[in-house]
Amino acid sequence: MNTKKLKTRLNPTFLKSSLPWSTILDQEGLHWNIISKNNLSDHVFLIITDHTFVSKNTLENFVRSGGLVLISTKKWINLYNSKYKNFSSTFLSSNPNSFFSSIDFVNINHSIKYPIDITINPIDSKLHIYEKVIGIGKIVLFPFDLDKIYLDYSTKRQHFYDHRHELPSEVVAKNTKSKVRQLLFLCIRYLYNFKNIPLVRSNYNPTNYKSIFCFRIDTDFSTKENAIKTNDLCEKYSIPATWFIETSNINMIKNVYKNFKTAEIAFHNDRHIIYNDYVLNKSNIESGLNKLKSLGISNLSGFAAPFGEWNIPLNNVLNNTFSYSSEFGYDYDNLPSYPIIKDRFSNVMQIPIHPISIGRLNRSHYSSNEMTEYYSNIIENKLYNNEPIILYFHPNNQFFDVLENIFKKIKSRNIGFFTMKEYFDFWVNRIKNKPKYIILDDKIIIDNFSKNLEIIYNNKSSLIKKNNFTLSDIFLRSIKKSDAPSDIKKINKKNWRNILYDFERYRTKRRM
Repeated sequence: MNTKKLKTRLNPTFLKSSLPWSTILDQEGLHWNIISKNNLSDHVFLIITDHTFVSKNTLENFVRSGGLVLISTKKWINLYNSKYKNFSSTFLSSNPNSFFSSIDFVNINHSIKYPIDITINPIDSKLHIYEKVIGIGKIVLFPFDLDKIYLDYSTKRQHFYDHRHELPSEVVAKNTKSKVRQLLFLCIRYLYNFKNIPLVRSNYNPTNYKSIFCFRIDTDFSTKENAIKTNDLCEKYSIPATWFIETSNINMIKNVYKNFKTAEIAFHNDRHIIYNDYVLNKSNIESGLNKLKSLGISNLSGFAAPFGEWNIPLNNVLNNTFSYSSEFGYDYDNLPSYPIIKDRFSNVMQIPIHPISIGRLNRSHYSSNEMTEYYSNIIENKLYNNEPIILYFHPNNQFFDVLENIFKKIKSRNIGFFTMKEYFDFWVNRIKNKPKYIILDDKIIIDNFSKNLEIIYNNKSSLIKKNNFTLSDIFLRSIKKSDAPSDIKKINKKNWRNILYDFERYRTKRRM
């Protein structure tokens, strides 16, 4: 690493930030700053949001002198008055041999524009990611309209990948925010690689763990026998489950759930339904919380909505009552974040889970062995990417042999066990302690050092044990890279069973 011509401040910067970008950088553990155009010369990396006012001259002068820029194709087209084509497909996949080949797919609920410009070159033509070198700096263009993605709360039934023909499905958020985040972080890594400079961030997981495991249980009218069997397995394998209790049966709460040595009780509503109305949601939630209070259960931190549904009226009720919520209708298979409501963040953190339950696998005609293999693959994939493993379960779905196999698998790996409240607390602290760092005389100096930081340099990484060091002081390991399955597109194929599953879902909700 040659620092003689290197700008010294390496954290991402904005001239004008945005809530989606703040979300993504918080998730990736990257500290960022808002700077003025007069201070650009001290910084190496600039993100141009779609709402940033910047001239071509300012942009090109920054890049020419060694700066790195990440900008959307939409903003580029407007800034350069470039010709463009529309791409109407909302399902993107990567080129097999590109830097982005670990991105198996991206679902975005909007068409994209990509520029027709001979001065830019594709990095991944299928994902519509482009680059342009100016002087000793580089610009990377990405295809997303982040406002449209993060302010779109629509859902759809989505298939989830497996090697078999019939795939499980669930109604989840239409946009895969996790894939957008992963792709944009790869764009950042790609730019830092170009300048041969390190990237320092907070680790995804607590110190010494490759991943964490949270086990969410939605009681959903469980029988006493099934609830006790579930709890017995949790106690046998020392799994600190979080029980999301619906309050339709007071006797079950008083005589069963209150007697469990469980680490956390959370709330799953009174009536098993979510309304698109503030008053109705408030009444439903308050009714259930009052029942719990009468049994000596209060001050709950977590909420999970029936059917994984999420909407703004529900969020507005939760805002003053709960610390975190968990709805795959807002997000799934992702890192925690605060939902964006118009021009501000919600007060309630979303903790996404993997949305396929044993019940959904059973409905897709999986055998017990196939279920075990499915979850084993999910666990291995999460471990491979050092991301959290958060699964959920309904006791009445049974298949306790599968649940036991999941616990055995989890216990055999270097994974931390957390209740969802404990994970929430970890994540709040992580957001507050993102590292600020500079380069000075070949030394990397971290202002706000914590013991859970990671350095990424030329596709290698290491944990950081002190607040100032040179690259020669640390041992870097190659970052593993997974490749997308060759038949990934099958998850986007329409299937007649979806009509049946949607009808079953509708009929079940009507009964509530």
